[in-house]
Amino acid sequence: MNEKKKYKNEILEELDPKADLEGIKSRLSFKTANKLGGNLFMKKGLVFGLSIAGVLVLAGGVTAGVLLNKGNRSEYESSGNNSMGKRGVNPSISISVDEKNIVTAVTGDNNEGKIVILDQEIKGLPLEKAIEKVIEIENELGYIVSGSIEQDENNIKFTVNVDDAKAKELLNNLVNDTVTKVSEKLDLDTKVEMLNSFTKEQMVKLIIQLDPSYEEETLSGLSYSDLIDTLDSIMLERERCYTNEIEDLYAQMKDYEFNLAEQEWTRNVISEIGGLYGVVYNAALAGIDTVISTLSSTVEMINNLRYNLFVADNCAYQTAFGAFLEAKEYVLETRNKAANIKDEDLRNKALADLDKGIKTLEGVESDLEQAKNDALEGIDSAINDINKAIGDVSSIIEELPGQGQIEKALNDKAKEYDEFMNKKKAEFIEEFETNYKDDLKNAKDKFLSYRSNLKQRIKEVRG
Repeated sequence: MNEKKKYKNEILEELDPKADLEGIKSRLSFKTANKLGGNLFMKKGLVFGLSIAGVLVLAGGVTAGVLLNKGNRSEYESSGNNSMGKRGVNPSISISVDEKNIVTAVTGDNNEGKIVILDQEIKGLPLEKAIEKVIEIENELGYIVSGSIEQDENNIKFTVNVDDAKAKELLNNLVNDTVTKVSEKLDLDTKVEMLNSFTKEQMVKLIIQLDPSYEEETLSGLSYSDLIDTLDSIMLERERCYTNEIEDLYAQMKDYEFNLAEQEWTRNVISEIGGLYGVVYNAALAGIDTVISTLSSTVEMINNLRYNLFVADNCAYQTAFGAFLEAKEYVLETRNKAANIKDEDLRNKALADLDKGIKTLEGVESDLEQAKNDALEGIDSAINDINKAIGDVSSIIEELPGQGQIEKALNDKAKEYDEFMNKKKAEFIEEFETNYKDDLKNAKDKFLSYRSNLKQRIKEVRG
Protein backbone atom coordinates (compact mmCIF):
# COMPACT_ATOMS: atom_id res chain seq x y z
CA MET A 1 0.00 0.00 0.00
CA ASN A 2 1.50 3.39 -0.97
CA GLU A 3 1.81 6.41 1.31
CA LYS A 4 -0.99 8.32 -0.35
CA LYS A 5 -3.40 5.46 0.13
CA LYS A 6 -2.30 4.75 3.69
CA TYR A 7 -2.27 8.21 5.15
CA LYS A 8 -4.93 10.11 3.26
CA ASN A 9 -8.59 9.54 3.89
CA GLU A 10 -9.67 8.78 0.33
CA ILE A 11 -13.14 7.70 -0.66
CA LEU A 12 -13.04 4.04 -1.64
CA GLU A 13 -15.54 2.16 -3.73
CA GLU A 14 -18.24 -0.01 -2.18
CA LEU A 15 -17.51 0.93 1.44
CA ASP A 16 -19.57 3.47 3.32
CA PRO A 17 -17.49 3.69 6.54
CA LYS A 18 -20.11 5.68 8.45
CA ALA A 19 -22.83 3.15 7.77
CA ASP A 20 -20.44 0.23 8.26
CA LEU A 21 -19.29 1.48 11.67
CA GLU A 22 -22.61 2.69 13.03
CA GLY A 23 -23.19 -0.52 14.94
CA ILE A 24 -19.89 -0.22 16.76
CA LYS A 25 -20.06 3.52 17.41
CA SER A 26 -23.51 3.26 18.93
CA ARG A 27 -22.13 0.93 21.60
CA LEU A 28 -18.97 2.81 22.47
CA SER A 29 -18.40 5.87 24.63
CA PHE A 30 -15.34 7.63 25.95
CA LYS A 31 -14.99 8.98 29.46
CA THR A 32 -12.05 10.92 30.80
CA ALA A 33 -9.09 8.73 31.82
CA ASN A 34 -6.08 11.00 32.24
CA LYS A 35 -3.67 11.95 34.99
CA LEU A 36 -6.38 14.01 36.68
CA GLY A 37 -8.55 10.94 37.19
CA GLY A 38 -11.94 10.00 35.78
CA ASN A 39 -13.50 6.94 34.18
CA LEU A 40 -12.37 4.84 31.26
CA PHE A 41 -13.69 4.50 27.76
CA MET A 42 -15.91 1.43 27.98
CA LYS A 43 -19.26 -0.08 27.17
CA LYS A 44 -21.53 -0.18 30.21
CA GLY A 45 -23.46 -3.37 30.82
CA LEU A 46 -23.06 -7.02 31.68
CA VAL A 47 -20.58 -9.26 30.00
CA PHE A 48 -19.79 -12.97 29.92
CA GLY A 49 -16.51 -14.47 28.76
CA LEU A 50 -15.77 -18.05 27.66
CA SER A 51 -12.96 -19.88 25.94
CA ILE A 52 -13.24 -23.26 24.19
CA ALA A 53 -10.40 -25.32 22.76
CA GLY A 54 -9.65 -21.76 22.50
CA VAL A 55 -12.90 -20.06 23.58
CA LEU A 56 -13.19 -17.43 26.32
CA VAL A 57 -16.37 -16.42 28.14
CA LEU A 58 -16.78 -13.01 29.84
CA ALA A 59 -19.61 -12.10 32.21
CA GLY A 60 -20.90 -9.02 34.01
CA GLY A 61 -23.38 -8.27 36.82
CA VAL A 62 -23.25 -11.39 38.95
CA THR A 63 -20.52 -11.91 36.47
CA ALA A 64 -18.75 -15.05 35.49
CA GLY A 65 -16.13 -15.82 32.97
CA VAL A 66 -15.03 -19.04 31.40
CA LEU A 67 -11.87 -19.82 29.50
CA LEU A 68 -11.92 -23.06 27.57
CA ASN A 69 -8.60 -24.33 26.26
CA LYS A 70 -7.61 -27.38 24.28
CA GLY A 71 -4.07 -28.56 24.91
CA ASN A 72 -1.55 -26.23 26.53
CA ARG A 73 -2.35 -24.28 29.66
CA SER A 74 -3.43 -20.70 29.14
CA GLU A 75 -0.88 -17.91 29.54
CA TYR A 76 -3.37 -16.01 31.69
CA GLU A 77 -5.55 -17.51 34.33
CA SER A 78 -8.27 -16.02 36.21
CA SER A 79 -11.39 -15.35 40.30
CA GLY A 80 -13.85 -12.81 40.32
CA ASN A 81 -17.00 -11.32 39.15
CA ASN A 82 -16.32 -11.65 35.44
CA SER A 83 -14.37 -13.80 33.07
CA MET A 84 -11.64 -13.91 30.53
CA GLY A 85 -9.03 -16.18 29.01
CA LYS A 86 -6.19 -16.48 26.54
CA ARG A 87 -4.49 -19.22 24.49
CA GLY A 88 -1.45 -19.55 22.33
CA VAL A 89 -1.04 -22.10 19.53
CA ASN A 90 -4.53 -23.59 19.22
CA PRO A 91 -7.60 -21.41 18.55
CA SER A 92 -8.40 -18.95 21.33
CA ILE A 93 -11.76 -17.20 21.24
CA SER A 94 -13.46 -14.70 23.56
CA ILE A 95 -17.21 -14.42 23.86
CA SER A 96 -19.15 -11.75 25.77
CA VAL A 97 -22.73 -12.27 26.91
CA ASP A 98 -25.32 -10.13 28.62
CA GLU A 99 -27.18 -10.87 31.86
CA LYS A 100 -29.38 -13.36 29.99
CA ASN A 101 -26.34 -15.22 28.64
CA ILE A 102 -26.93 -13.96 25.10
CA VAL A 103 -23.73 -13.36 23.13
CA THR A 104 -23.06 -9.65 22.53
CA ALA A 105 -19.53 -9.84 21.13
CA VAL A 106 -17.06 -12.46 19.94
CA THR A 107 -13.43 -12.25 18.86
CA GLY A 108 -10.48 -14.49 18.12
CA ASP A 109 -7.65 -13.88 20.59
CA ASN A 110 -5.14 -15.35 18.17
CA ASN A 111 -5.10 -15.90 14.41
CA GLU A 112 -6.36 -19.48 14.62
CA GLY A 113 -9.23 -18.29 16.80
CA LYS A 114 -10.02 -15.59 14.25
CA ILE A 115 -10.08 -18.23 11.49
CA VAL A 116 -12.58 -20.33 13.47
CA ILE A 117 -15.15 -17.57 14.06
CA LEU A 118 -14.74 -15.62 10.82
CA ASP A 119 -18.16 -14.90 9.24
CA GLN A 120 -19.91 -17.18 11.75
CA GLU A 121 -23.21 -15.93 13.20
CA ILE A 122 -22.39 -16.29 16.90
CA LYS A 123 -23.58 -12.93 18.21
CA GLY A 124 -27.16 -13.13 19.40
CA LEU A 125 -26.95 -16.83 20.30
CA PRO A 126 -27.52 -18.15 23.83
CA LEU A 127 -24.20 -19.05 25.46
CA GLU A 128 -24.88 -22.79 25.20
CA LYS A 129 -25.49 -22.50 21.46
CA ALA A 130 -22.32 -20.43 21.06
CA ILE A 131 -20.24 -23.07 22.85
CA GLU A 132 -21.84 -25.78 20.72
CA LYS A 133 -21.13 -23.90 17.51
CA VAL A 134 -17.48 -23.30 18.36
CA ILE A 135 -16.95 -26.97 19.26
CA GLU A 136 -18.61 -28.04 16.00
CA ILE A 137 -16.39 -25.71 13.95
CA GLU A 138 -13.21 -26.78 15.73
CA ASN A 139 -14.19 -30.41 15.19
CA GLU A 140 -14.74 -29.73 11.46
CA LEU A 141 -11.28 -28.12 11.28
CA GLY A 142 -9.61 -31.02 13.09
CA TYR A 143 -8.61 -29.24 16.30
CA ILE A 144 -10.98 -31.55 18.18
CA VAL A 145 -10.32 -35.04 16.85
CA SER A 146 -12.99 -37.55 15.88
CA GLY A 147 -12.09 -41.21 16.12
CA SER A 148 -9.53 -43.09 18.21
CA ILE A 149 -7.54 -40.44 20.08
CA GLU A 150 -4.37 -40.35 22.10
CA GLN A 151 -4.53 -39.63 25.85
CA ASP A 152 -5.32 -35.95 26.59
CA GLU A 153 -5.72 -35.21 22.87
CA ASN A 154 -9.22 -33.74 23.26
CA ASN A 155 -8.75 -32.08 26.65
CA ILE A 156 -10.76 -28.87 26.89
CA LYS A 157 -9.74 -26.52 29.70
CA PHE A 158 -12.00 -23.87 31.20
CA THR A 159 -11.39 -20.89 33.42
CA VAL A 160 -14.40 -19.48 35.27
CA ASN A 161 -14.20 -16.03 36.82
CA VAL A 162 -16.96 -15.00 39.19
CA ASP A 163 -17.08 -13.43 42.67
CA ASP A 164 -20.32 -15.14 43.63
CA ALA A 165 -19.75 -18.79 44.58
CA LYS A 166 -23.25 -19.87 43.57
CA ALA A 167 -22.98 -18.15 40.21
CA LYS A 168 -19.63 -19.80 39.62
CA GLU A 169 -21.09 -23.22 40.40
CA LEU A 170 -24.02 -22.61 38.03
CA LEU A 171 -21.71 -21.49 35.25
CA ASN A 172 -19.39 -24.45 35.80
CA ASN A 173 -22.38 -26.77 35.47
CA LEU A 174 -23.63 -24.97 32.35
CA VAL A 175 -20.27 -25.30 30.62
CA ASN A 176 -19.79 -28.94 31.64
CA ASP A 177 -23.32 -29.92 30.63
CA THR A 178 -23.02 -28.15 27.28
CA VAL A 179 -19.70 -29.80 26.40
CA THR A 180 -21.07 -33.21 27.42
CA LYS A 181 -24.17 -32.82 25.25
CA VAL A 182 -22.23 -31.57 22.23
CA SER A 183 -19.64 -34.33 22.60
CA GLU A 184 -22.38 -36.98 22.69
CA LYS A 185 -24.09 -35.42 19.68
CA LEU A 186 -20.86 -35.40 17.64
CA ASP A 187 -19.58 -38.71 19.06
CA LEU A 188 -16.47 -37.03 20.50
CA ASP A 189 -14.33 -38.30 23.34
CA THR A 190 -13.59 -35.11 25.30
CA LYS A 191 -12.45 -34.25 28.81
CA VAL A 192 -13.16 -31.01 30.67
CA GLU A 193 -10.65 -29.52 33.11
CA MET A 194 -11.40 -26.43 35.21
CA LEU A 195 -8.45 -24.07 35.71
CA ASN A 196 -7.87 -21.28 38.23
CA SER A 197 -9.75 -18.04 37.78
CA PHE A 198 -8.13 -14.84 36.55
CA THR A 199 -7.00 -12.39 39.19
CA LYS A 200 -7.81 -8.70 38.87
CA GLU A 201 -4.11 -8.00 38.27
CA GLN A 202 -4.07 -10.44 35.36
CA MET A 203 -7.13 -8.75 33.89
CA VAL A 204 -5.43 -5.36 34.08
CA LYS A 205 -2.30 -6.81 32.48
CA LEU A 206 -4.29 -8.27 29.60
CA ILE A 207 -6.23 -5.05 28.90
CA ILE A 208 -3.01 -3.02 28.72
CA GLN A 209 -1.45 -5.65 26.46
CA LEU A 210 -4.44 -5.48 24.13
CA ASP A 211 -4.81 -1.71 24.27
CA PRO A 212 -1.84 0.29 25.63
CA SER A 213 -3.89 3.51 25.58
CA TYR A 214 -5.27 2.43 28.98
CA GLU A 215 -3.37 3.39 32.14
CA GLU A 216 -2.60 0.77 34.80
CA GLU A 217 -3.37 3.17 37.66
CA THR A 218 -6.85 3.91 36.34
CA LEU A 219 -7.62 0.27 35.50
CA SER A 220 -6.52 -0.86 38.95
CA GLY A 221 -9.18 1.40 40.46
CA LEU A 222 -11.98 -0.31 38.55
CA SER A 223 -14.13 -3.18 39.76
CA TYR A 224 -13.74 -6.62 38.22
CA SER A 225 -17.04 -6.13 36.44
CA ASP A 226 -15.86 -2.83 34.95
CA LEU A 227 -12.70 -4.53 33.70
CA ILE A 228 -14.86 -7.05 31.85
CA ASP A 229 -16.89 -4.17 30.40
CA THR A 230 -13.62 -2.70 29.15
CA LEU A 231 -12.63 -5.98 27.49
CA ASP A 232 -16.07 -6.18 25.92
CA SER A 233 -15.58 -2.73 24.40
CA ILE A 234 -12.20 -3.73 22.99
CA MET A 235 -13.81 -6.78 21.36
CA LEU A 236 -16.58 -4.71 19.78
CA GLU A 237 -14.16 -2.07 18.59
CA ARG A 238 -12.02 -4.57 16.68
CA GLU A 239 -14.60 -6.83 15.11
CA ARG A 240 -13.14 -6.29 11.66
CA CYS A 241 -9.46 -6.53 12.55
CA TYR A 242 -9.22 -9.96 10.95
CA THR A 243 -5.64 -10.80 12.01
CA ASN A 244 -3.53 -10.27 15.11
CA GLU A 245 -1.10 -8.22 13.05
CA ILE A 246 -3.79 -5.80 11.85
CA GLU A 247 -5.17 -5.68 15.40
CA ASP A 248 -1.72 -4.79 16.78
CA LEU A 249 -1.31 -2.09 14.14
CA TYR A 250 -4.72 -0.71 15.10
CA ALA A 251 -3.81 -0.70 18.82
CA GLN A 252 -0.50 1.06 18.18
CA MET A 253 -2.04 3.69 15.93
CA LYS A 254 -4.88 4.32 18.38
CA ASP A 255 -2.49 4.64 21.34
CA TYR A 256 -0.31 7.21 19.60
CA GLU A 257 -3.28 9.03 18.09
CA PHE A 258 -4.77 9.48 21.55
CA ASN A 259 -1.40 10.50 22.99
CA LEU A 260 -1.05 13.19 20.34
CA ALA A 261 -4.63 14.33 20.88
CA GLU A 262 -4.10 14.60 24.64
CA GLN A 263 -0.88 16.58 24.23
CA GLU A 264 -2.55 18.96 21.80
CA TRP A 265 -5.61 19.35 24.05
CA THR A 266 -3.48 20.18 27.09
CA ARG A 267 -1.40 22.60 25.03
CA ASN A 268 -4.53 24.42 23.82
CA VAL A 269 -6.03 24.65 27.32
CA ILE A 270 -2.79 26.18 28.64
CA SER A 271 -2.74 28.66 25.77
CA GLU A 272 -6.13 29.97 26.92
CA ILE A 273 -5.11 30.62 30.54
CA GLY A 274 -3.01 33.77 30.05
CA GLY A 275 -3.28 36.12 33.01
CA LEU A 276 -0.31 36.35 35.39
CA TYR A 277 1.61 33.59 33.61
CA GLY A 278 0.61 34.48 30.05
CA VAL A 279 4.08 35.51 28.88
CA VAL A 280 5.76 32.48 30.44
CA TYR A 281 3.16 30.15 28.99
CA ASN A 282 3.48 31.58 25.50
CA ALA A 283 7.22 30.97 25.54
CA ALA A 284 6.68 27.36 26.69
CA LEU A 285 4.03 26.75 24.06
CA ALA A 286 6.56 27.31 21.28
CA GLY A 287 8.68 24.49 22.71
CA ILE A 288 5.63 22.24 23.07
CA ASP A 289 4.66 22.88 19.45
CA THR A 290 8.11 21.81 18.29
CA VAL A 291 7.99 18.58 20.30
CA ILE A 292 4.44 17.76 19.13
CA SER A 293 5.50 18.28 15.52
CA THR A 294 8.41 15.87 16.00
CA LEU A 295 6.12 13.43 17.79
CA SER A 296 3.58 13.53 14.97
CA SER A 297 6.15 12.75 12.26
CA THR A 298 7.70 9.95 14.35
CA VAL A 299 4.29 8.39 14.96
CA GLU A 300 3.57 8.36 11.22
CA MET A 301 6.93 6.74 10.59
CA ILE A 302 6.49 3.99 13.19
CA ASN A 303 2.96 3.18 12.01
CA ASN A 304 4.29 2.81 8.49
CA LEU A 305 7.14 0.66 9.80
CA ARG A 306 4.84 -1.71 11.70
CA TYR A 307 2.67 -2.07 8.61
CA ASN A 308 5.65 -2.97 6.42
CA LEU A 309 7.12 -5.36 8.99
CA PHE A 310 3.97 -7.24 10.02
CA VAL A 311 1.01 -6.61 7.71
CA ALA A 312 2.35 -6.18 4.16
CA ASP A 313 1.90 -9.30 2.02
CA ASN A 314 5.56 -9.71 1.10
CA CYS A 315 7.10 -9.07 4.54
CA ALA A 316 9.20 -11.77 6.24
CA TYR A 317 6.71 -12.17 9.06
CA GLN A 318 3.77 -12.89 6.75
CA THR A 319 5.92 -15.35 4.80
CA ALA A 320 6.76 -17.16 8.05
CA PHE A 321 3.11 -17.13 9.11
CA GLY A 322 2.07 -18.67 5.80
CA ALA A 323 4.57 -21.48 6.39
CA PHE A 324 3.16 -21.92 9.91
CA LEU A 325 -0.38 -22.35 8.58
CA GLU A 326 0.79 -24.94 6.04
CA ALA A 327 2.64 -26.91 8.71
CA LYS A 328 -0.32 -26.70 11.09
CA GLU A 329 -2.69 -27.87 8.36
CA TYR A 330 -0.50 -30.94 7.77
CA VAL A 331 -0.42 -31.77 11.50
CA LEU A 332 -4.19 -31.45 11.86
CA GLU A 333 -4.81 -33.53 8.75
CA THR A 334 -2.34 -36.27 9.77
CA ARG A 335 -3.61 -36.40 13.37
CA ASN A 336 -7.20 -36.90 12.20
CA LYS A 337 -6.08 -39.40 9.58
CA ALA A 338 -4.32 -41.50 12.22
CA ALA A 339 -7.38 -41.37 14.48
CA ASN A 340 -9.52 -42.97 11.77
CA ILE A 341 -7.21 -45.81 10.64
CA LYS A 342 -8.15 -49.27 11.90
CA ASP A 343 -5.11 -51.19 10.65
CA GLU A 344 -2.42 -51.05 13.33
CA ASP A 345 0.56 -50.92 10.93
CA LEU A 346 -0.97 -48.16 8.85
CA ARG A 347 -1.92 -46.27 11.98
CA ASN A 348 1.64 -46.50 13.31
CA LYS A 349 2.94 -45.16 10.00
CA ALA A 350 0.50 -42.27 10.18
CA LEU A 351 1.58 -41.55 13.76
CA ALA A 352 5.23 -41.52 12.64
CA ASP A 353 4.29 -39.03 9.92
CA LEU A 354 2.51 -37.00 12.58
CA ASP A 355 5.65 -36.88 14.73
CA LYS A 356 7.63 -35.58 11.75
CA GLY A 357 4.92 -33.03 11.05
CA ILE A 358 4.97 -31.82 14.66
CA LYS A 359 8.75 -31.37 14.54
CA THR A 360 8.40 -29.39 11.31
CA LEU A 361 5.67 -27.28 12.92
CA GLU A 362 7.88 -26.60 15.92
CA GLY A 363 10.67 -25.43 13.61
CA VAL A 364 8.30 -23.18 11.67
CA GLU A 365 6.93 -21.77 14.93
CA SER A 366 10.48 -20.94 15.95
CA ASP A 367 11.05 -19.19 12.62
CA LEU A 368 7.81 -17.25 13.08
CA GLU A 369 8.84 -16.14 16.56
CA GLN A 370 12.26 -15.10 15.26
CA ALA A 371 10.64 -13.10 12.44
CA LYS A 372 8.47 -11.38 15.02
CA ASN A 373 11.40 -10.55 17.29
CA ASP A 374 13.46 -9.24 14.37
CA ALA A 375 10.58 -7.01 13.31
CA LEU A 376 10.05 -5.71 16.84
CA GLU A 377 13.73 -4.83 17.11
CA GLY A 378 13.26 -2.69 14.05
CA ILE A 379 10.74 -0.44 15.77
CA ASP A 380 12.29 -0.27 19.26
CA SER A 381 14.31 2.87 18.55
CA ALA A 382 11.26 4.63 17.09
CA ILE A 383 9.22 3.71 20.16
CA ASN A 384 11.94 5.18 22.38
CA ASP A 385 11.84 8.39 20.35
CA ILE A 386 8.06 8.62 20.78
CA ASN A 387 8.22 7.97 24.53
CA LYS A 388 10.93 10.62 24.85
CA ALA A 389 8.85 13.18 22.96
CA ILE A 390 5.80 12.48 25.13
CA GLY A 391 8.01 12.83 28.21
CA ASP A 392 9.42 16.11 26.90
CA VAL A 393 5.93 17.60 26.56
CA SER A 394 5.01 16.47 30.07
CA SER A 395 8.26 17.89 31.47
CA ILE A 396 7.66 21.30 29.92
CA ILE A 397 4.12 21.41 31.32
CA GLU A 398 5.15 20.17 34.79
CA GLU A 399 7.80 22.90 35.05
CA LEU A 400 5.36 25.72 34.31
CA PRO A 401 4.29 27.95 37.21
CA GLY A 402 0.68 27.90 38.36
CA GLN A 403 0.15 24.12 38.38
CA GLY A 404 -3.05 24.55 40.38
CA GLN A 405 -4.39 26.91 37.74
CA ILE A 406 -3.52 24.45 34.95
CA GLU A 407 -5.15 21.56 36.80
CA LYS A 408 -8.30 23.61 37.44
CA ALA A 409 -8.50 24.64 33.77
CA LEU A 410 -8.19 21.02 32.67
CA ASN A 411 -10.80 19.83 35.17
CA ASP A 412 -13.21 22.59 34.17
CA LYS A 413 -13.00 21.37 30.59
CA ALA A 414 -13.37 17.66 31.40
CA LYS A 415 -16.72 17.40 29.62
CA GLU A 416 -15.34 19.12 26.54
CA TYR A 417 -12.35 16.78 26.68
CA ASP A 418 -14.68 13.75 26.66
CA GLU A 419 -16.50 15.10 23.62
CA PHE A 420 -13.20 15.88 21.89
CA MET A 421 -11.84 12.37 22.49
CA ASN A 422 -15.11 10.74 21.41
CA LYS A 423 -14.88 12.62 18.15
CA LYS A 424 -11.23 11.62 17.73
CA LYS A 425 -12.12 7.99 18.36
CA ALA A 426 -14.97 7.94 15.85
CA GLU A 427 -12.75 9.59 13.23
CA PHE A 428 -9.89 7.18 13.94
CA ILE A 429 -12.03 4.03 13.56
CA GLU A 430 -13.54 5.33 10.33
CA GLU A 431 -10.21 6.37 8.84
CA PHE A 432 -8.52 3.11 9.79
CA GLU A 433 -11.13 0.96 8.09
CA THR A 434 -11.13 3.23 5.06
CA ASN A 435 -7.35 3.49 4.64
CA TYR A 436 -6.76 -0.22 5.24
CA LYS A 437 -9.79 -1.51 3.38
CA ASP A 438 -7.76 -3.60 0.92
CA ASP A 439 -5.61 -5.11 3.67
CA LEU A 440 -8.68 -6.06 5.69
CA LYS A 441 -10.29 -7.68 2.65
CA ASN A 442 -7.10 -9.57 1.76
CA ALA A 443 -6.71 -10.89 5.30
CA LYS A 444 -10.34 -12.01 5.45
CA ASP A 445 -10.21 -13.70 2.04
CA LYS A 446 -7.00 -15.57 2.92
CA PHE A 447 -8.42 -16.88 6.20
CA LEU A 448 -11.70 -17.93 4.57
CA SER A 449 -9.79 -19.78 1.85
CA TYR A 450 -7.52 -21.49 4.40
CA ARG A 451 -10.48 -22.55 6.55
CA SER A 452 -12.40 -23.92 3.57
CA ASN A 453 -9.40 -25.94 2.38
CA LEU A 454 -8.65 -27.26 5.88
CA LYS A 455 -12.26 -28.27 6.43
CA GLN A 456 -12.29 -30.21 3.16
CA ARG A 457 -9.01 -31.99 3.92
CA ILE A 458 -10.22 -33.04 7.38
CA LYS A 459 -13.47 -34.31 5.89
CA GLU A 460 -11.57 -36.41 3.34
CA VAL A 461 -9.24 -38.10 5.84
CA ARG A 462 -12.15 -38.98 8.10
CA GLY A 463 -13.88 -40.71 5.20
